[in-house]
Amino acid sequence: MSKSNRNRNSSSKPGFGKKVQGQVQNGVFVYTGTITLDQLCKRTGISATETIKSFLMQGKMISLNTPLTDELVAEVCLNNNLDFKKEAGSGVDDFTKAPIFNSETDNEGRPPVVTIMGHVDHGKTTLIDCIRHSNITGGEHGGITQEIGAYQKVVQGKKITFIDTPGHVDFSYEVSRSIASCEGALLVVDATQGVQAQTISNLYMAIDHGLEIIPVLNKIDMDSAQIEVVTDEICDLIGCEPEDVFRVSARTGEGVAPILDAIVDKIPAPKGDPQAPLQALIFDSVFNPFRGVIAYFKIKNGSIRKGDRMRFVATGEDYDVEEVGLLRMKLIPTPSVECGDVGYVITGIKSASEVKVGDTITLAESPCNQAIAGFEEVKPMVFAGMYPVDASKFEELRTVLEKFKLNDASFVYEPESSLALGSGFRCGFLGLLHMEIVQERLDREFNMDVITTVPNVSYNVYTKDGG
Repeated sequence: MSKSNRNRNSSSKPGFGKKVQGQVQNGVFVYTGTITLDQLCKRTGISATETIKSFLMQGKMISLNTPLTDELVAEVCLNNNLDFKKEAGSGVDDFTKAPIFNSETDNEGRPPVVTIMGHVDHGKTTLIDCIRHSNITGGEHGGITQEIGAYQKVVQGKKITFIDTPGHVDFSYEVSRSIASCEGALLVVDATQGVQAQTISNLYMAIDHGLEIIPVLNKIDMDSAQIEVVTDEICDLIGCEPEDVFRVSARTGEGVAPILDAIVDKIPAPKGDPQAPLQALIFDSVFNPFRGVIAYFKIKNGSIRKGDRMRFVATGEDYDVEEVGLLRMKLIPTPSVECGDVGYVITGIKSASEVKVGDTITLAESPCNQAIAGFEEVKPMVFAGMYPVDASKFEELRTVLEKFKLNDASFVYEPESSLALGSGFRCGFLGLLHMEIVQERLDREFNMDVITTVPNVSYNVYTKDGG
């Protein structure tokens, strides 16, 4: 082949003519210069097909010959649990995903955790979907977030973990535990509704925990938006200047990018001692019919590894760690989860009631001195009777409720009977919204039609004579 032909062929692919170093060294992918997706996958063993599919799900058109920006390289490596770094001298800051911290005093490399909070239906989940460029929302029922969701994203080469929270008062305890897991918060306010009850309640909880607050005015694209009026409400509430309020439309994506820049600049890295006994806060859990209960947690101190013997402080029960990992677009298993990280743990537990939101995880061999403050037993506040429409389906309803409780530890029930309705169950809920969600899920997930009695609350009566 002639020299001219070699030059012509080498320039046929973007970035091919430049010097590219890319190799895995001690578990870290190190590269220099521009690199294509094809080159990245060949040097790391990452599946190019699965990577392209993942980008398509996010609305990104990436081909094998596409030159990757540093953030895209970071995203591909993170999603495949691979450490990565751009070599010094390239003019670009080093990236690293390594979960193990070599210094007890250096917290800067740890990914901060940011919660998205606000009143119900102010667009929190839409905003986090916009941030991650996808519409994968597992915790919504009827447009209302019931469950907490976590997702990690690379912003300017820095990992940020986002936690979506419910906005309804029924789930305020779950919100408080997620706030306790974070270093910062996006306070989302609807431009058409203004500051409302849960806006204030969640803000005060975040302030009590010392979180950095970033105010966000959402739905500015709506015709009924009162942008200046609501901006003034936010400024009066948190004492900021109007220019400090980010004006966005989570639906269209307008104004979202500057929020990410502010998170990188303002939200501090998590604190903690990697060498201290394990102290991790459970902020949510989900039930998998094959793996059992999967607990989501934030490590305050220490670390946890696969094969450890762990303990739930509130219950005192010990379990073997079958799997631990990090939360991204999917669960990514890792050998360990380190101080400051948000992760998950699987122990084979088959009942959601054994994993309590707000509980502390520690190691059985070297437990922490005290649990993380704030744990409470979740108590039902509203009670109602549930009866099958067809009286012959009482046992079927019992089976359905047993399966449902595996997924919702805050739901309680006990048998009762009625002269008019026959045999059924007296059920306890966090509130009226929780009751509606349970009814909807029983119908949608189990095809079970039920008759629900008028909800009521339990109370104690004290007479004037002290009886």
